[in-house]
Amino acid sequence: MPLDLHAITARFSSRLYGLYGEATQRLDNLGIAPPRWLRSYLVFCALESCRDLLGQDIDAVYCRFSLRKRGPHSQQQLDQAISNLRIYNPHVPGHPDQLVEHLVDFSISTGSLRHGRGEDPLPDGVKYRSLLAAESELSYSVPDILEDCLKLVDVSAGLRILLFRSNARAGAIAVRKQKIEALFNANQSSTLHTDAQWLFLAIPLFEDWKRENGHVASLHHQVYTLRRIAENGPEERYSLHAEEEWWSDVPAPLN
Repeated sequence: MPLDLHAITARFSSRLYGLYGEATQRLDNLGIAPPRWLRSYLVFCALESCRDLLGQDIDAVYCRFSLRKRGPHSQQQLDQAISNLRIYNPHVPGHPDQLVEHLVDFSISTGSLRHGRGEDPLPDGVKYRSLLAAESELSYSVPDILEDCLKLVDVSAGLRILLFRSNARAGAIAVRKQKIEALFNANQSSTLHTDAQWLFLAIPLFEDWKRENGHVASLHHQVYTLRRIAENGPEERYSLHAEEEWWSDVPAPLN
């Protein structure tokens, strides 16, 4: 059964803004400047909050992304202040200070990597498989965005999400859209376009939120899905379809 991409986008965007607001308050209270790693950490926390929307028993769903253990001279106050912003998997004991990504920047699967490697027995009725794969190129670089998109073409997951930094310039938005469409249309022999659902999310970063003082009306975003264009010829064509109304500007409370 297809996933509800509207619900996933709305959950992700509202949670992202909620995390931005909470992180801003905590940083201000501590008088600490945001470290560079925080921008991707908050994005991945927001993605992780969507795991119950992937059509599987939540108790068998695991998330992973790169979370490096920081050294003894790191900003411990900051670590403590934001530690509970992550929605922890109930099967993970405690609050791990290290996570390792697998194949892509962020992924969700039924079963853990240990389950997948056969090191731990899977729960009854559960098979290890990838549910969601995401790549995050949080810059304006079109070549880097395309490289991450190609990684998602090459992996197996029911839902694939490409995240990149939003742009306010109409010309740049159009070029980026055309380049992504050209990538899919240059790889028409791949059946992976049609056996997965795709989301392309151009998002404001934490520094954009800070610059605009949390005024969501001043922030920019773009939301696309992948659609196949019906043609009479032997080759299929693909386009990105805008779904701007799916994005939620209402920050979700963290509870």
